[in-house]
Amino acid sequence: QTLALFSPTPNIEVVNILARSDQQWRETWKQFFKPLQITPDLLVLPPWEKRPSGTTGHLILIDPGMAFGTGQHETTQLALSTLWQCLSEQKQQNTHKNLLDVGCGSGILAIASAIKGIGAVEAVDIDSESIENTLTNAALNHVAHKIAVSKTPVGDLTTQFDWVVANIIAPILIQLAPEIVARIKPGGHLLLSGLLIEQSREVEEVYHKTAEGMLGFCPAPRKRPLGQWQSLYYSFSSTPEN
Repeated sequence: QTLALFSPTPNIEVVNILARSDQQWRETWKQFFKPLQITPDLLVLPPWEKRPSGTTGHLILIDPGMAFGTGQHETTQLALSTLWQCLSEQKQQNTHKNLLDVGCGSGILAIASAIKGIGAVEAVDIDSESIENTLTNAALNHVAHKIAVSKTPVGDLTTQFDWVVANIIAPILIQLAPEIVARIKPGGHLLLSGLLIEQSREVEEVYHKTAEGMLGFCPAPRKRPLGQWQSLYYSFSSTPEN
């Protein structure tokens, strides 16, 4: 398809637009999705690639489909590495805990938590492609039996969780703050990613105010930058004094 863009000057700029099907997009994307070492003991791998020689530790297989969250983007790396590290430190307690993944995308965070032993995982997203992709990837990693996947809005959930993770853009994190905070169990954990460094202060202020209003207190978050992005990790103690 060719478009001619006319301006007040006599010059004409010709732009060629190539239409690609979803299948063509998927095949083209494969050349850019390579094995990625997230932590020394965690490797993210597309199913069409062989595991690189010399790598050890856990493996997460991710077929990207049309969903977000292959591990290639800094926001996913921040969320995944922080979650993995925290769950590694708490591994003896993980089987008795549950986790909510808000905006699950490819399902990579939900899958990682299931691999690390979280007993029950709920993954929600408003996008049908993400739901399908999460189910596919959960099966690829043999954890489908541990992950409940749905399009249930966060505000309609009634369960509280030991962990709530959300790797979505800052405006949506702000919009969903009351619903997300309401899902945190006393003594639970909250991990937010998907925000630019310059957006971090606003997101932090919103969650501080929301948590103080709903829970009575809000701990200072642990901040981790990567490139132009930043994650916020909150560990809520059972009482403000603890």
